[in-house]
Amino acid sequence: MNDVEDQGAPTPLTRAQEVLWAGQKLAPDAALYNMGWRFDLLQAIDPERFVAAFQATVARHDALRLVFAAGPDGAHQQAGGAVIPPEVSDLSGAVDPDAAAAAWVAARVGQPFDLARCAYDAALLKLGSAHWVWYFNQHHLATDAAAAALVFADESKAYAGAMAKPAPSFLAHARAAEA
Repeated sequence: MNDVEDQGAPTPLTRAQEVLWAGQKLAPDAALYNMGWRFDLLQAIDPERFVAAFQATVARHDALRLVFAAGPDGAHQQAGGAVIPPEVSDLSGAVDPDAAAAAWVAARVGQPFDLARCAYDAALLKLGSAHWVWYFNQHHLATDAAAAALVFADESKAYAGAMAKPAPSFLAHARAAEA
């Protein structure tokens, strides 16, 4: 079986993920392991193109489609999550669009994930014609700072129309790490 054929197969968590899973299970309603970012994009953005680029980025990275569940042999992960497009919201009519965006991001990053459904959350917020905010949040079970940097770079490339070859498979790495 190759990585593409095996994308939907349940894969045990890595040892590091098991620690995060246990911590999240102790406080299921807390956003303990959310990794949220706010990127201020100081240029005109085409929201439809941004959404399409984001969906292409999610489709390219199996780690963005990871879902997690407990099973009879312990917790597992699989690339079975839907490609959920980012929400697009216009905050430009607010008295202080930047403050409105800060409050929006603070409220949203504090929401726990339903890890059986999706391990990321994204939005594109319009603050002005040449000021947009890309909000991106992932559960730490599915990412770390180094992996997130790859996603950020790929989103930029996808928006520019320069998507590269398929991304390496996280699940293949997880299986090899546990072998």
